[in-house]
Amino acid sequence: MERAKDDLLNRIVRAVDDAQRRRLGIMAIADDPECIFRLAKGYSSHGFCLPDGTQVSRGDPVVVLHLWGERMPPIPPEGADLAWAKRTQRLLIHSMGAVAREVRDNPLLADALALGNQASLPFSTGTTRMLERLGFAFLETQDGQRPLARLMARLSQVWTRLLRRAYNAASLRDRDAKAYETRPMWMSRAALLDRYARPKQSAS
Repeated sequence: MERAKDDLLNRIVRAVDDAQRRRLGIMAIADDPECIFRLAKGYSSHGFCLPDGTQVSRGDPVVVLHLWGERMPPIPPEGADLAWAKRTQRLLIHSMGAVAREVRDNPLLADALALGNQASLPFSTGTTRMLERLGFAFLETQDGQRPLARLMARLSQVWTRLLRRAYNAASLRDRDAKAYETRPMWMSRAALLDRYARPKQSAS
């Protein structure tokens, strides 16, 4: 298993990442060490419509989903194999359940209409299908302020690469920053709860 280097660059990246989490109010789901997502309350930067008919307008409250890099299964030195893929899939499904229950039960998130983020990933066919099977819909990239949008997408790709270097270095094998795309992926609150939230246990 390849460990991330404890060099100056990685220490800086982790420090900036910690500061960003505090600034954005990114929170862990309590008492679930297997959850590989963190959440933040946010507001949509643009309007969009999801496949189930949920309409999100600019400024509407949403739940912003963040991957917890430290908890992602490290890719073995020989590369991603079937065992790694199965473990990652299990953690993703488990984590979506934890996210759904947090969204359902946390009063801070009670008015959120949708869950998602601008994902910066190497979007292979397999990755896209896996995320769609989890219930996410990929939306059209917004073209407003096109030069600025391209710059921000490029910076997002570089930052994603730095985070992976700091937390899961093996995931960078044979990839450069250009391998990463930035795509908006979202699901409605209703779809999230319907698919993943188990009913509350009644008090005995």
